[in-house]
Amino acid sequence: MVEDGVGGRDPSAPAEEYHAMHDWSDDEPLSFSVVRAVSMFAGKEPEALPPLYDVIDPDALDSLFTDKAGRNGTLSFSLDGYDVTIHADGSIVVQRADANYPSGPSP
Repeated sequence: MVEDGVGGRDPSAPAEEYHAMHDWSDDEPLSFSVVRAVSMFAGKEPEALPPLYDVIDPDALDSLFTDKAGRNGTLSFSLDGYDVTIHADGSIVVQRADANYPSGPSP
């Protein structure tokens, strides 16, 4: 996995986001890169996260996006309170699940 920006954070991105890029030339499956991205943003060891297979089939994820696949499409799911979006080019965006919702009462 290749991190985007300093320490994996895009300096222009809000603190609620973490960006990473899966390294297709590495032997590591995409599913491992996803777990590592969530764990880095969450500040937890990967083993401390719920198993990825509780929310998505890791083998299906690895098959869906490959270095030989087209570069279109996205997949989104939630893991341990974080929204994960994977793009076909291997980019991974992790956000706090509540980051998409305004805090406080609506006007």
